Amino acid sequence: MKYLASLLLLLSSLSSFSQGLVNGKVINATSDEPVSFVNIIITDLGKGTVSNLEGEFNFRLPSNAQDHMEVVFSHIGFHSVHLRVADLRNSPLQIRLIAGEYDLDQAIVQWGIS
Repeated sequence: MKYLASLLLLLSSLSSFSQGLVNGKVINATSDEPVSFVNIIITDLGKGTVSNLEGEFNFRLPSNAQDHMEVVFSHIGFHSVHLRVADLRNSPLQIRLIAGEYDLDQAIVQWGIS
């Protein structure tokens, strides 16, 4: 009986330990190719990570992350995806980024000494 109680305690702690794990993959919505080095930020906490070369990511949610907090997946050349922490609890995730154009301010480059 003592061993059964210990086993149940261990299993319940492993279950709660894994609840904060988030993993998934970021892909291009048009080509289904992975998108490397996507910024993933929990904006309210200023904490985040980056997807790897294959577009994969995995991280543990901070203990102070709340379900209503915003999570942004962003990369230059793509429209950002905005989710809530609550949306991350159903791992693994597949994040589809849509390519977008960005207008840059005009820059004038001159040669010479100022």
